[in-house]
Amino acid sequence: MTRRSSRRGMALVMVALSSIVLVPVIGLAIDGATLYVLRTRLSQAADAAALAAARNLGSSDLAVETPLAQATAARYFHANFPAGYWATSNAAVAAVVNEDPLTHQRSVSVTAGVDAPLIFMKILNRSTAHVFSAPTAWRPPAGCIYVLDPKSPDAMRVAGNPQITAKCPVIVDSASDHGLRIMGNAELDATEIRVVGDYKLDGGGIANPLPIPHSAPQPDPLAYVPAPAVGPCDVDHFQSHKDDVETLSPGVYCNGIEAHGGMLTLNPGTYVLLGGGLKVDAQTTIIGNGVTLYLAQDATYNYEGVEIAGGAVVQLSAPTTGPLAGIVIFQDRSVHEKKASRIDGGADTIFNGAVYFPTTELSYRGGATLGYTIIVAWQLQLNGGANLYSDYSSLPGGSPVRASAALSK
Repeated sequence: MTRRSSRRGMALVMVALSSIVLVPVIGLAIDGATLYVLRTRLSQAADAAALAAARNLGSSDLAVETPLAQATAARYFHANFPAGYWATSNAAVAAVVNEDPLTHQRSVSVTAGVDAPLIFMKILNRSTAHVFSAPTAWRPPAGCIYVLDPKSPDAMRVAGNPQITAKCPVIVDSASDHGLRIMGNAELDATEIRVVGDYKLDGGGIANPLPIPHSAPQPDPLAYVPAPAVGPCDVDHFQSHKDDVETLSPGVYCNGIEAHGGMLTLNPGTYVLLGGGLKVDAQTTIIGNGVTLYLAQDATYNYEGVEIAGGAVVQLSAPTTGPLAGIVIFQDRSVHEKKASRIDGGADTIFNGAVYFPTTELSYRGGATLGYTIIVAWQLQLNGGANLYSDYSSLPGGSPVRASAALSK
């Protein structure tokens, strides 16, 4: 045997010996990369399933919400991780809905898993590996006060000597170092108070509990609600006076409604106040169930808000079903003029529904209701006592507020 032949033989032996080590290592790397890709895709699908399921959670019957959340989780998971994806098998997903007995906060825990194929690891008698993900998503309790201005100081101000009781969270989106100010012996009580920036307690102001500063901003919780259609005028510049007793029907009220006395009963439906707004003097009574007032504008009719004087009796309840379920006053979102609305009716002014002023300021002093009152405004001043409750049992879909879901950390 020549020296050259001997060297070739040694090289072959070295290659063979190296292959015994290198091939499993390369195979392990390839299978590991496959598992990494599948685990990432599975986690994304499970996260999407948990978030989608959590968005179905509200304040209605848990026995109704649970199967809906579970079905939503399964649908979103399989949409994002189709059966047989990358030759996987035995894909399974399960969702469990939980409710904290103290805070009543609801969450969805999703468990998802698949068997991933192993190519090179078969030589070690391992043909599959189980990959799983188990995220939990939650939806914060529906608030009853949302202040949307993202930067102004005193975006929410509680002044004078009132006591405000909110049986639900209060959220202030202002990033100012005093986005929320409570002053002049005023007191704000809520289940929780969150401020994106910070808050100030001046002159004996009280917050219970203390606000949580530097909180995450919350988007407009009623942004999903469709605006009513605005048609031609049905009534032009309606006015009532002392001793009038009238019943109104839904329609388009151009130049709004002015009530200078008397008693008005509103039949159920949507009242489009195209320009003019709603003006209610003292010694006036307005009552309506299943009612939404839409404050609109167009090129002909300028926007006006709501002015309800002290001494007026205004008791309105929102529809319980349909696209405007839970909405009693709805300001046109296209309004950019900073025309504030003032509700100063006191104890005899009761809104059973959401009072929605997404781009304008609201000054509010109202009474209590046995149902629910929600205030969503660009800026908010509370100058008198008010009790805001959160009993949504009259609404089949629960609170109209749609708070965004989040993954638990």
